[in-house]
Amino acid sequence: PQLNKINTYTLLKYNKMNFDTINSTYIEIAKQLKKNRNDSGVTIDLVAEWLKVDRRKIIDLENFNRFDLKLMCEYADIYGIEIKLNFIVT
Repeated sequence: PQLNKINTYTLLKYNKMNFDTINSTYIEIAKQLKKNRNDSGVTIDLVAEWLKVDRRKIIDLENFNRFDLKLMCEYADIYGIEIKLNFIVT
């Protein structure tokens, strides 16, 4: 696939971050992944094949029906998108 410039997302920034903020960041990343896939002309089936998952998992991730951080990170690797997890457990 055609690689876009490397984007970096920080999914968790502060220890007081609430679920709504985490969820909105997750959605932003999922939207970017879907855009990159569409822009590069890659099908859902091909992404699913590359990641060795059922195509339904990719569909669910892109439509925000699945919160699967491992899958999202693997998908992001295809397009050179770096996802950093910064969090403090107190």
